[in-house]
Amino acid sequence: MRLNGVIESFDDPDVKKMLKFNLENLEQLQSHKDGLALGHYLQFIKATENIDGDILELGTYKGVSTVLFSKFLDLIGSKKKIYTCDVFTGLPYDDKFSTSKNVKGEFGDTDLEFVKSQFKKFNVTDRIEIIPGLF
Repeated sequence: MRLNGVIESFDDPDVKKMLKFNLENLEQLQSHKDGLALGHYLQFIKATENIDGDILELGTYKGVSTVLFSKFLDLIGSKKKIYTCDVFTGLPYDDKFSTSKNVKGEFGDTDLEFVKSQFKKFNVTDRIEIIPGLF
């Protein structure tokens, strides 16, 4: 399904707005996010807004989801913070337990400084706590 068509499959105007933002900023975000999955994540974030606690993201990669989630939290007026965790050097070993069979070094085309620059570019640094390390 094309990303543009995915937007229309959601009823929530806030979710539609963020999916449109993703579509309009694909190149700057360096996003390859599947709009359908992203829309479901955004619905989940909105549905759990009244539950105490923040958001923990394991696997930041280039920060695309983190940027979009942060922008969405701003849009819905949330006070939640995002704690995003990654080694920022690619996978340190083959992932034998994943159904996608990710291999050592995959996702290595990024680093912590790039991710920080993305957060700054999209003005989301105030809501995000970066936690580098192996998780």
